[in-house]
Amino acid sequence: MWLTSAILLDNGGDRYRVVDIEVSDGHVSALLSPGARRADAVDASALVVLPGLCNAHYHGCSSLFTGLTSGMEIDDWGDASPRGRAQARLFRWLDEEATRADLVALYRKEFLDLLGQGVTFIADSGVSERAEGVAAEVMSEIGMVGSIECYGALATSGGRGDVGVSLHFPEEEDLDEDSVAATSDAWAAGSVPLTGHCLETALRREKVGRRFGTSTVGVLDAADLLGPSTVLFHGCLMDDTDIELVAARGASVVNCPMSNVMTSGRVAPLRRWLEAGVNVGLGTDWADTDMWGCLRAAWAILTAQGDRRPRSAADVLTMATEGGRSCYRPAVGGITVGAPADLVFVDAGALRPYLQSSEVSTMAAALVSRGGASLVRHVMVAGQWVRFNGSATRLSWPDVQLRYEQLTDELFTRLQRDAE
Repeated sequence: MWLTSAILLDNGGDRYRVVDIEVSDGHVSALLSPGARRADAVDASALVVLPGLCNAHYHGCSSLFTGLTSGMEIDDWGDASPRGRAQARLFRWLDEEATRADLVALYRKEFLDLLGQGVTFIADSGVSERAEGVAAEVMSEIGMVGSIECYGALATSGGRGDVGVSLHFPEEEDLDEDSVAATSDAWAAGSVPLTGHCLETALRREKVGRRFGTSTVGVLDAADLLGPSTVLFHGCLMDDTDIELVAARGASVVNCPMSNVMTSGRVAPLRRWLEAGVNVGLGTDWADTDMWGCLRAAWAILTAQGDRRPRSAADVLTMATEGGRSCYRPAVGGITVGAPADLVFVDAGALRPYLQSSEVSTMAAALVSRGGASLVRHVMVAGQWVRFNGSATRLSWPDVQLRYEQLTDELFTRLQRDAE
């Protein structure tokens, strides 16, 4: 298959050129200048092509909690306040009452929301204890790829095909000598990513500091658990020593800018990570599927965090694509020959005005400023269309939306009745 006359960001995203892209066996097999008439061609003119976006940290089913956790420290979730009681009721429903069909309905809605924005890869940390295998099932039926986080052991039905697994190290309040040793035994040679929440809240940092005399980063490093296969979520309270260790060991960090601000009012040291050479991905994390809003928040944070050297929108696009994907899979270097054909096509006309001269290009800035589901025309995964002309190819969006609305309306009616 040929995708002709697409606008391809080049030079790390700071420039663009028009190319014909050949896709075969699920990979990019050629990048050529337009000109020749090509058989089996799809006209991609006036479309910007990007690597698939990666939501590098997300909790499936958390859309139920929209508005219920904002401004509350994680340590206070489920407390005796009115919102805390509602949270506890939702957690109980997810863990004890929801059927598998209910959980499938939630995942379908959330994952199709993300697919519509050009997200092809999701790293799911889940919420419900009853959801084993659901995220992988829904990813596969939609045609997405990703990684499922396993808690405590790698025995899971989650990994299959293009959906891999990672091992979650214990939450910081549960870190002790025994849990660290158990994680080391379970992870063994580190054949899958080791993932976990790290230095997200002050209380968690204090607990680890009192117990070990160092931070979570230091604990992982002392146990030989900090390396190129380690992925740390949030990292809001990393200090310079933590950042130097993460960079030296080649570990990755997933920044969740909107979630961090909305739940705890914290901003991670994003610019310092990049300046130290840390690989950074982006994630929406909790009760949020707005991936493009996540990009815009990251760009605003980079702009606000000092002026040692300008950071461009191209840096943010890299975090949202190759940065997130390489947390879990070997880096492929964007859209190059031999890379997986996981591609997103965005309406270039809706991005205007954008400039490209011998000195400056604003295409990346236009994408980060204006990107969103309304501009995503097509999405391809492994050379197959999973969204074409604005519609998912494997599931009916109206049916998925209707089922989600019926489920959540019934659930929240019960919650309101219980509260009265």
